[in-house]
Amino acid sequence: RFALRDSTRIVIWIANLSYEFSFMRKYLEITKIFAKKNRNPLIVECNGIEFREALAISQGSLAYLAKTWTTTQKMVGDLDYTIKRNSQTKLDKKEDKYTDNDVIILAEFSKKIFDDYIEKEKYIPLTSTAILRHDLKKSAKESEKKPERLYHYIKTLYPETKEDYMHIMTWLFRGGYVHSNHRYTNIECNNMHSFDFKSSYPASALQEYFPISPFKEQNNVSRETLDKLCNEFCVIFKATFYNVKSTTTHSIESKSKCINISKPTLDNGRIFEAEKITVMLCELDFQSYKEFYTWDYMEIHNCHIAYRGYLPKYLLDRFYYWFEKKENIKDKDSQEYAITKTRINGHFGLCVTKLVFDDIVFVDDEWKKEPIEKTYDEMISKEVLSPYWGIYICAHSRRRELSLLFQMKDWVVYSDTDSHKIFDVEKVHNIINEFNKNIIKKNKAICKKYGYDFLGWST
Repeated sequence: RFALRDSTRIVIWIANLSYEFSFMRKYLEITKIFAKKNRNPLIVECNGIEFREALAISQGSLAYLAKTWTTTQKMVGDLDYTIKRNSQTKLDKKEDKYTDNDVIILAEFSKKIFDDYIEKEKYIPLTSTAILRHDLKKSAKESEKKPERLYHYIKTLYPETKEDYMHIMTWLFRGGYVHSNHRYTNIECNNMHSFDFKSSYPASALQEYFPISPFKEQNNVSRETLDKLCNEFCVIFKATFYNVKSTTTHSIESKSKCINISKPTLDNGRIFEAEKITVMLCELDFQSYKEFYTWDYMEIHNCHIAYRGYLPKYLLDRFYYWFEKKENIKDKDSQEYAITKTRINGHFGLCVTKLVFDDIVFVDDEWKKEPIEKTYDEMISKEVLSPYWGIYICAHSRRRELSLLFQMKDWVVYSDTDSHKIFDVEKVHNIINEFNKNIIKKNKAICKKYGYDFLGWST
């Protein structure tokens, strides 16, 4: 037994805390729990001792944590799990080293976290995203003489109410396009080739335009007016399409993103044709609709526009820094390469992280949801990223993917967010070359504007 001051915390890192918690809870006096999902605690407090989930920072297994954070590596395949063991079972040398390494990895990880964050920053990271958010907010504050101005500006870029926010994140936000050409579904294909977009989401973040003003409502928008607005502004709108039909053997709209739908013919969860659908789109998605669908008539509802511009430099700097670092690492199997790749993806993750409106609590041996006490206004009062930026990063990357898909059509067998699997590679070289020329042109423009070294981003 020992006594701790109220302000003292002893941090113990655990790999797979949710598993250990099922045993710990029976023997410890738990004073507080923080979790994002049922049965998945990230912090378990017990009178001054904090058990924390280490894998939330690595975003992977203990082996991946070791690969990206420590010198000691996990021994894989060295333990026979068919043998029944208990606390009295003797271990041979190999088994003993296996268990030792698991603990040494967490000890090295703990020291690195202490040296890099707790001692230097007076900050205990919770997840990999939290580390990046901490660094980004620090950069954002340093870029502004008065951070309050930045906070106020970003707040204006949020939907006005919690309900509006939830609506756009449900219906407007989409990820990448992942789907097969229905002509080749369930057919074995040979002599395939793959074209991959290099760092698709970071590239879109650096090279493309984004909403940089609040969205303002436009009344009584006709189809002709909508087309003009889409050429000049960021546009989000709700629309109902009647007698929608696909123009190709690819179906791009998900049933799950249809607010209303009538008599659909589905292509593995996507709309091949339908009597009527109501969806929420931005101008980039509407461009793809005009290529991949025909319709008899459309009704336009709730059209809003915002001015276009580049993302703020404090965000672009982070994308560029990690991308440049990744490109200069020759050993693609090294720990450094794995870390830089994780950091790039993590900054995209920051842009699409949704606000959480419920706490997960553990009461009377049960997991429950409780509304967070903070108001929506309080939750967005010190943000440095607009939710529309994440929406548009995805939209630009999806538009690039779909524009190439439309040009290559039946040559494409399968698309997966940042790649196309195709036949007849010789027939698409000109299409790919033209795409790359356009990307290089955009690279030069952003590098000239912000003084970055030119990097040949292309497929």
